[in-house]
Amino acid sequence: MVSRLQKALADTENRLELARAYYNNIATFYNAGLERTPDIVVARIARLKEFELMSGD
Repeated sequence: MVSRLQKALADTENRLELARAYYNNIATFYNAGLERTPDIVVARIARLKEFELMSGD
């Protein structure tokens, strides 16, 4: 019983890490786009803000 719970917890932690990495990749791509021309002009007009990256803490 305990070993199944430990495996389920480890699987959940792995899925969370994958989701966090996916989000960080998307956020990094988005943030880089806010610094490119002509995207920066549109970003300033629309008052778009950078996304914060997630940490594993």
